[in-house]
Amino acid sequence: MPLIQPSALILAAGRGERMRPLTDTCPKPLLQVRGKALIEWHLEALAAAGVTQVVINTAWLEDQFPAALGNGARWGLAIRYSTEGRDHGGALETAGGIATALPWLARQSSDSFWVVSGDVFLPGFAFAAADATGFAASKELARLWLVANAPHHPLGDFGIDADTGLATAAAPRFTWASVGLFRAEMFAGVTPGTRLPMRPLLDAALAASRMGARTWAGAWTDVGTAERLAALNAGPAGDAPAVSRTMHALATPRLQLEPQLASHAAAMFDVLSDPAIYAHENAPPVSVAWLQERYRKLETRRSADGGEQWLNWVLRGVDGHLLGCVQATVEADGQAFVAYELASAHWGRGLAAEAVTAMIDELHEHYGVHTLVAVFKRSNLRSQRLLERLGFGTAPADDARRATLEADEDLMLRAAETTRAPR
Repeated sequence: MPLIQPSALILAAGRGERMRPLTDTCPKPLLQVRGKALIEWHLEALAAAGVTQVVINTAWLEDQFPAALGNGARWGLAIRYSTEGRDHGGALETAGGIATALPWLARQSSDSFWVVSGDVFLPGFAFAAADATGFAASKELARLWLVANAPHHPLGDFGIDADTGLATAAAPRFTWASVGLFRAEMFAGVTPGTRLPMRPLLDAALAASRMGARTWAGAWTDVGTAERLAALNAGPAGDAPAVSRTMHALATPRLQLEPQLASHAAAMFDVLSDPAIYAHENAPPVSVAWLQERYRKLETRRSADGGEQWLNWVLRGVDGHLLGCVQATVEADGQAFVAYELASAHWGRGLAAEAVTAMIDELHEHYGVHTLVAVFKRSNLRSQRLLERLGFGTAPADDARRATLEADEDLMLRAAETTRAPR
């Protein structure tokens, strides 16, 4: 199937009340983030992805947009402006804005298009043509990209069915990153010029099982306050490190697996201070500072010589608390050494198996892993039973990897095969 790249709509009509006084004289999408207007990050990414037609809806201080961005030629784009302030007296909210811009985005009800909010910062999001092509061939009305919940939105918006890739209302829930693919059919009942929020249409698509969801683990900020804008501009210029964008957040029926960051260290210190975890080996972290430094190193995701990928996820339960972690060291030959740690309060519920299975699926599907390796203390019967339930078997006695084992350790292997249903 040839790849397609549809048009895109950037939502830029809002007043930005929480950003005042900055937005009294400048629309929020035109505020500077690391040397360029926030909206320019989207325009550059869309152009790099092969999008050629972009619509920007405007209302507040809308004359500033064409003055700042022109017709898009500098990015190789053709930009049109849906002027809600001039034509309709003010912003029409998200669904109303999309419906009003629809004639420039789609010719028929089955056509699809990208939508992204002009006030989110998500450098590295690819607007991939493969995603657009897959969505166009699906029966979905919408496909949303979701991120880990921020402190100001702890309950999230939607969950993800790991088997179907459809959005759900069930926990664990993630936050919509304000980027997604949509089909014109979804807005057929909305009269252009109508003021209408997006949530009713999303809920209808959810109820009809026609809303897909994917996770985004790269850099993302809802630039909703002056403090968040200042924090972004205090960070490094340019994009986030490429390595952080390669890891995905994962979801299971009872867990949210977040790519491990140094910022998780304080909460994970409490989890990893459980003495029961160390009945057979190792010792608790000596301090939060020590753990933070270790996580910072692991956050590079790669060994100094480039021969290993370090993939670590923390586990968050449906109540929002961290429970443990899973990890994989992926070698260049397609083998991965896997491990897990789970607070003893959560033992015996199948959570470790659920988390490790999700990680195995991810290693197989996105990292080319064909063989899984686990090393454990022979006295740790709990871990041995878990590995056996997951399909691991004892490695051959002459396996070369045994040379690095300690006298009381054993080695188990398993082929990496996904357990997910085809999508």
